[in-house]
Amino acid sequence: MAATDGALGEALAQPFVKKHFTPAAKEATEKYVAEIGRAFGAELEKLAWMDKATKEKAREKLAKMAYLIGYPSKWRTYDFTVDAKSWAKTALAARAFQFKDDLRAGRQARGSRRWGRRPPP
Repeated sequence: MAATDGALGEALAQPFVKKHFTPAAKEATEKYVAEIGRAFGAELEKLAWMDKATKEKAREKLAKMAYLIGYPSKWRTYDFTVDAKSWAKTALAARAFQFKDDLRAGRQARGSRRWGRRPPP
């Protein structure tokens, strides 16, 4: 199960997400988390123990935070074939796909919204 989830996690998660985490729920959660971020920023200004330079760094870090809620806005597209008769062929194809995808992601600008985890299946 772990190998299948690792190879096809977002594809497996889509039916679960469709049933249990609607777009409206995602939007509400994103608004809620954004409000928490704004409140954190407001409280940051009140901290007496933090000097001006440290507060500025904290504000910069807060501005760069990615709030990846529930599931990605664009689902991952898997570009390999599942061989129902050979687990080994499928596992190797999945690893090759993941390796190429990791290389491609490495060329992307830092701060991209790439998900490091899969939504729960």
